[in-house]
Amino acid sequence: MHFNSANSCKIDLKQLDRKLLTYPDDVDSLVTKGDEAKYKEYSFSKPSTSVVSMTVDIRNQSLYYLDVDTRTIYRNENFSVTMEKSEVTGERIQVGVSRALCRIAFDWISHNIYWTDRYHNWIAVRPVFSNDTLMYKVILQDQIVVPIGLAVDPVSGYLFWSDTMPSGRIERSNLLGEDRTVLISDSVGFPTAIAIDRVERRIYWTDFTRFTIERVSYDGQNRKVLHRKNGQPFADIFIYKTGN
Repeated sequence: MHFNSANSCKIDLKQLDRKLLTYPDDVDSLVTKGDEAKYKEYSFSKPSTSVVSMTVDIRNQSLYYLDVDTRTIYRNENFSVTMEKSEVTGERIQVGVSRALCRIAFDWISHNIYWTDRYHNWIAVRPVFSNDTLMYKVILQDQIVVPIGLAVDPVSGYLFWSDTMPSGRIERSNLLGEDRTVLISDSVGFPTAIAIDRVERRIYWTDFTRFTIERVSYDGQNRKVLHRKNGQPFADIFIYKTGN
């Protein structure tokens, strides 16, 4: 799955058995690739949609996305590359998020969705199957200034996030926001997105002002710059398994 935008950039790192996919900070449509290498484009139902983050529940074939125009997190059920319709119409599951660059992350074990809120300076969580669109719990707020990047590993019980101000850093906590550990705080600019490799227990992130894609182990060791291109900021990142 990738996203349509004139400024999108796909980076294939040959030394990895996974690919890194980056996209700009808002999109208006998405494209999926089926088993037969055929592409299909889906448009969001609202013309002025500004989607800044997406995540999926593979088991239940659900697509979650955060639209900053409506300040809402949506769920689109029965989403797959084989569905006939070409328009994404989501059900509102959380209303009232900030109109700012935020990220969402899905815990497929507990069926909770997490999100960063850079306006309220917090990280919150809610169950995705609750009918109350205003129900949530703030789990992280102390000593957080502008959180953006977010990723969850429910198997290991870790939540990872990036804080971009006053100086960038990447932290780890448990799924309740407790037992915080700073993983990276040196030579960090504006880390906008985080992705994880659960098998290799690695964190990947994009740094908007350093023009880099980097990685580090879950314990904060073995940091490595994987890609740098001056003048090319990366806004978001995903990892997916290739067939090779």
